Amino acid sequence: MKKAIIGILFATGLLCNLQTHAQDTTNLQLNFSQALDLAIIHDQDLQAAEFLYQSELATRGLSFGALLPQINFTTSTSRTEQNIPITARDRANAATFAINNPTAPAILLNPDSSFSTNRFALTLNQTLYNHKLYKQLEQTDIRIASATATIESERQNLIVRLADAYFNVLGAQDNVKFANAEKEAIEKQLEQSKKRFEVGLIAITDVKETQASFDTSVSQAINAQNVLASQLEALSIILGTYNPRISPMINSIELTLPQPADITQWTDNALNNNLALKAATFNFQATQAQVKVDKSDHYPFLNLTAEHRNDNSKGGRFGGVDITSTSLTLQLTIPIYSGGSINTKIKQSLLLKERARAIKEKTRRQTLQQTRDAYLGISSTIAQVNALKQALTSTQIAHEATQAGFEVGTRTAIDVLATLREVYRAERDYARARYNYIINTLKLKQATGTLNISDGQDVNHFLQN
Repeated sequence: MKKAIIGILFATGLLCNLQTHAQDTTNLQLNFSQALDLAIIHDQDLQAAEFLYQSELATRGLSFGALLPQINFTTSTSRTEQNIPITARDRANAATFAINNPTAPAILLNPDSSFSTNRFALTLNQTLYNHKLYKQLEQTDIRIASATATIESERQNLIVRLADAYFNVLGAQDNVKFANAEKEAIEKQLEQSKKRFEVGLIAITDVKETQASFDTSVSQAINAQNVLASQLEALSIILGTYNPRISPMINSIELTLPQPADITQWTDNALNNNLALKAATFNFQATQAQVKVDKSDHYPFLNLTAEHRNDNSKGGRFGGVDITSTSLTLQLTIPIYSGGSINTKIKQSLLLKERARAIKEKTRRQTLQQTRDAYLGISSTIAQVNALKQALTSTQIAHEATQAGFEVGTRTAIDVLATLREVYRAERDYARARYNYIINTLKLKQATGTLNISDGQDVNHFLQN
């Protein structure tokens, strides 16, 4: 008992810490696993799946309870006021009867009387055979399995949705940083161009073109800031906290290809373990079970009823009574005709079964597509990261060379700006490719049903402390 109390206090304290952490995160920098802790508390899709699971458990309790004995106790009391017309002959006979039978009920002597009646009954109803109830119980077990798979699937969806939102914010922050840096660089280039124009080294067209580039960069910086605000809002919805601060990615990350390096093995694993596909399969099986439930309405059912009752009346025309009885009833009901409603329900459940089959097949195809996309996405992003890393170096060298050419008059300001944009574009693409690598890795695990909360810790390895 002491250990249980300690465990409850520990769990309560942990929940309070999580809730406090969820409410006050504006001054904290969240890594991915910390963000995931908040998302698990606040995500509505996951909560909805958990409520569905609890509902299915309750439904099973109802289905199982219908097979158990149903015991009821009823009691009642009533008061009767009566006036029974009695002839003179009846009175004479009553008087004679009263003399000869001094213990006779007063009602025989007095037609105007009042009396109370008390009744109670103890009734037991037990289903001996009801095919429909058994099939409903089997169906609820399938629906619980489906709800369980749905919870795990939603938890995996949450991890992937959070990763998308998290790295979208990082990408938007990169865009703001690069847009502002580009704007500042163009502004310096504009000032330099104006000075060179004043001393006659360049034409006015170079100044005008640089001014146009600067104006464009200002607009792009504003747009980048708006996109960042939108991405932060999307992340805030998942985390349940406003304007969160998150950890940026480290400069260099280790990239590894999926193992085994056989896409067929990955798709086979996905078909066997994907949680969304499992949930769709269980839903299909539940509709199959519903067909059996509806067909069971054609079956006979057998019920047993046992009753023990007592009726106690304090008066009446023929005196009071006190009757105790016990009965045992075996009732067999054979459905014969119900207006066609049973066949209509069966037809409806068959149509819903085909609908569930179509959803299951659609989910199977989506699972294959998601697995292939994630597998190929990892391979392609690794190649992209390596290529963009080299491209970044090349664009930086090209920009430096162009800037040097501009200084000696062999290149124009437009040439310098063009190479500068290429540098920032390469930096953005390089960062985005690394984000995509992480997201595709999570999606591949999700597709094969292996993604779990501990993967959040793995994502932290790619982030700054």
